[in-house]
Amino acid sequence: MSSASRPEGAGIGIVDGLAALVAHNESEPDVVALFSMLLGEAVAADHPAHDYFVQRYQRIRGRITENLREAQAAQVLDPDIDPRALANVLIAVLDGLQFQWLLDESVDMPRATRRWPR
Repeated sequence: MSSASRPEGAGIGIVDGLAALVAHNESEPDVVALFSMLLGEAVAADHPAHDYFVQRYQRIRGRITENLREAQAAQVLDPDIDPRALANVLIAVLDGLQFQWLLDESVDMPRATRRWPR
């Protein structure tokens, strides 16, 4: 797929896409809480949703990694950064922000992600 036909969020724009997702999630607290509870329970290998969450995170990690590699190719992301490692960090930050917000609604998830380096 050419970069002209890539969906919005391709390359370094993935950071903006993730920030938009955080803003959306803030409007769905019950869904976020349910997702978080299911994810916590699905850590057990024998949980019925375990494989779903493993595959979900693999897909998300792959998509973010691909977008970060595109950003490196476009010379907008430092070539010394490991895209897969950064993808893991971005996912961890998003999940961590959601947990903090679920526990304390004063945590401003959108504000935190709007301040990410671009």
